[in-house]
Amino acid sequence: MNNKLIILCGIPGTGKTTLMKELIKNRNSVLYQLLNLDPNIKYKTCQAIKLNKYPKLLTGNIIVHYDIVDRFNNNKFDYLEEYINTYEEIMFVNLIASKDELYYRYKSRYIKKYKTNIYRYKELKKLIISYININNTIRANEVIYQKWINELSKLNVPNILILDSTNSEYKVI
Repeated sequence: MNNKLIILCGIPGTGKTTLMKELIKNRNSVLYQLLNLDPNIKYKTCQAIKLNKYPKLLTGNIIVHYDIVDRFNNNKFDYLEEYINTYEEIMFVNLIASKDELYYRYKSRYIKKYKTNIYRYKELKKLIISYININNTIRANEVIYQKWINELSKLNVPNILILDSTNSEYKVI
């Protein structure tokens, strides 16, 4: 049997990558206590999308970055259920953020993505289309969260934590 599987899950922009980096960087943080992690144990980290390609990554103590949008859009993560049964302890950490915060984060990402070419009309057009898509994405995310809640209830996982990452802080809900 493997030890501990922590799955950081949520839609894009909720802070999964930021939380994972914080956990790697600072083992003595409040987050370690909140997630009941042992600071003396080194946890491997992995993007869920790589697990299907490299299943041996999912051994020992591991923290997985799991984008729930991909689960419902592409069915890429149907294999997760297989791995859950091989762990002694599993925790799903669901990250959420307010609509306003998500809008800000998505907008910032698109600006970073296109800023080097912002003066070219084609790139500016992509940026404007991206802003329109942000609003559609935020609305679609509400549906995706409903689906995810239904999925979690089917998985029957006892340790589920919801963290609100709005304002760059993690608050338990």
